[in-house]
Amino acid sequence: MKHLKKFEYKKETNSISVVNDSYTEVTRKADPDDNLVANDTYTNNNIIGIKIDSKYYDINAIPFEILPDKDYYLLYVIYSTGDSFSHHEGRIDYVELYDDESLAEKSAKMIEDDYKDWRKKEDKWNVNILNSSGKIFQFYCPWKGHFEGLTSVEVENVRLIK
Repeated sequence: MKHLKKFEYKKETNSISVVNDSYTEVTRKADPDDNLVANDTYTNNNIIGIKIDSKYYDINAIPFEILPDKDYYLLYVIYSTGDSFSHHEGRIDYVELYDDESLAEKSAKMIEDDYKDWRKKEDKWNVNILNSSGKIFQFYCPWKGHFEGLTSVEVENVRLIK
């Protein structure tokens, strides 16, 4: 009789999807008489955990094995965006997954420090942070722009959802 495991890690799978129980509400309804104006929204994010997913992933190329019952540290950014006709709070961008909390916290500080005077920088659309191996890499910042703004940089303890 063949014994089936409840969880099986595949070595070639190194991508994860973040399970986020988010809720978006309209904070200002669009003017029905003006077809250019859209709703303003606010999204509340509630990170539940992570799943291994090579097809629909949020973070790719993770250099370590994702194990059940082990703590990992998800670095993500909450920001606002919009245009001349609407504003959206609570957008989320998943930056990196770490197995070392101190690397995640250092990268979070690098993002915060970079944002303080990003408009003065030559390469203003990217930030240098540490990857999960401790090496510097460049990350594109969707929270930098004319209508965008950084709300918070978060490091959240997550586990694999079986």
